Amino acid sequence: MAAGRSLNRFLWLRDWVTGLRTWWLRSAAGHDLAREVDISLSARLLPAVAGSVSIGTQTTVGPLALLSAGLADGTTAPIVIGERCFIGGGAVIGPGVRIGDGVVVAGGAVVLRSVPADCLVAGNPARIVRKGIGAGRFGRLPKPERSEYEQKFEDAIRSLLHRTGR
Repeated sequence: MAAGRSLNRFLWLRDWVTGLRTWWLRSAAGHDLAREVDISLSARLLPAVAGSVSIGTQTTVGPLALLSAGLADGTTAPIVIGERCFIGGGAVIGPGVRIGDGVVVAGGAVVLRSVPADCLVAGNPARIVRKGIGAGRFGRLPKPERSEYEQKFEDAIRSLLHRTGR
C-alpha cells in the first residue's frame, strides 16, 4: 500500500458510528451503559427492553457477541456486566447473568451462570479458567513478568548487538 493510503485515516468515522450506536442503545433502547464502553457494531443486545442490559465503565463487547436477556416465557432477566471487562468475539451471555468487575470472557464462550470478579472464563458452557487476573482498562491483561532466564537472554542479545555495532 502506498504511503498515506491506509484505512487508519477512517478510524474517526468508525469511532463516530460506534458512538452514535452506543448513544442509541442508551437513549432509545434504554440500556444502562456507562460513558466509557466500547461495543462492536456487530454485537447484538437482545431483547431491546429498557434496562435489560447494564454494562459498566471501561468494558469492551467484541464482534458478533450476543447478550440475550429474554427468557422462553417472553419475560426478561437483566444482564449485568461489571467494570473493566472484556467480552470476546462470538461470546454468548445468557439471561440473568451477572459478570463481576475485571472479567475476561473468551471468544465463543457461552456464559449461562454468573461469574465472580477478576477471572477468565472460557468454553461452552463457560468455566473459570483462571482467577486473580487483574484485568485493566477494557479488560486488558497485565504484561507477564519476565523470568530470570528470559532477562538473561535479552541482555545477551543486547550485548551481542552492541558489540557488532547495531
